[in-house]
Amino acid sequence: MSGRTVTVLRQRIHLIDFVVLSGYIMLMLQRPMRTTLIAAGVLIAGCAGFTIYWFSAAAEIRGGIDRWAEDRRAKGWTVELGEPSITGFPFRLDLFLQTPVLAGPGNQWRWEMPNARATARPWALTDIEMSFPGVHTLTTKKQPFALMLSGADGELKIRSGNPQLLLVRLAGVDWVEPGGVRAQIDTLSIRLEEGASVDRESANGKTGLGIAIDARKVILPDAWKPPLGTGLNRLSVDAVAIGPFEPRGTLPAALARWRDAGGALEVRAFALDWESLSLRGDGTFALDENLQPQGAMAAEIDGVEKTSDALIAAGVIDARTAFAAKVANRALSFGGGPARLPVSIQRQRLYLGPVPLFRLKPVRWE
Repeated sequence: MSGRTVTVLRQRIHLIDFVVLSGYIMLMLQRPMRTTLIAAGVLIAGCAGFTIYWFSAAAEIRGGIDRWAEDRRAKGWTVELGEPSITGFPFRLDLFLQTPVLAGPGNQWRWEMPNARATARPWALTDIEMSFPGVHTLTTKKQPFALMLSGADGELKIRSGNPQLLLVRLAGVDWVEPGGVRAQIDTLSIRLEEGASVDRESANGKTGLGIAIDARKVILPDAWKPPLGTGLNRLSVDAVAIGPFEPRGTLPAALARWRDAGGALEVRAFALDWESLSLRGDGTFALDENLQPQGAMAAEIDGVEKTSDALIAAGVIDARTAFAAKVANRALSFGGGPARLPVSIQRQRLYLGPVPLFRLKPVRWE
């Protein structure tokens, strides 16, 4: 084979190697491009699917509000919601209601609200945050009153189609009734929870509707003539309502059914700081045959002597009753400190240990 032929063959081999190498390089370059195109397609499809889901969820919320309003109107309610709007795409669903109005059957009550807002995340529609500060006007058959809230927000958790948790936090509460009757609360929180355990340390305890209320820095109306003064620093209740409650018919009828079915209020913790009186306790309460509260509580009480003197000055108890309360306190206190005393309500009378203090005003449920 001549030298020229060998040279030509070598050149052809190099050309073939170049073509093969170039093809390989192009193939390698096409793989990231193909992967990128696939990823972009998946992203576009995901965004389109999420957009469809968001707008479907917004439409379902609007439809649910309309169905709820129509159902209440069919039962005699007045429901005015204006034109609810839903915004917040893509990461929130913000429901805005402009000055909604609700009224019960026969206009027994009417609630005029300021603008209200509810927010949920598209991936957690059953966890709802609420905001409703401003002036609320409530009217009953007796009289109207205004409730002014400088701060108002809350949370609602829905599980298996039913509310499981409702938490409301209020600040700067100002309650005004006709005639100048006015009450103020610095902060107020209310918590309702289904399936709460009576015994916190035992998962096998009874369960029911958990009710927790905590009010701080309360100013009571002068018109009420509170016997210990108008300044109440703290009132807290942590309880569980056990027994089936059916909210149909009148409130007295519903309460009577609850009582007859064994309904009771298990108070897990109670705290009261009212002027010189400090009280901590727990116990059980129910309703008697006249739908009046009855029950007993084991309480740690401080300030019994000063409180007794204040109740005498207010004309709530007489000197003999105050003396008996002081004797019981001294007998059961250690070193003049807080005393562990039973507190009970029987036949509308409040007892401190065996000492009847005073008669309570009857509770009117209508």
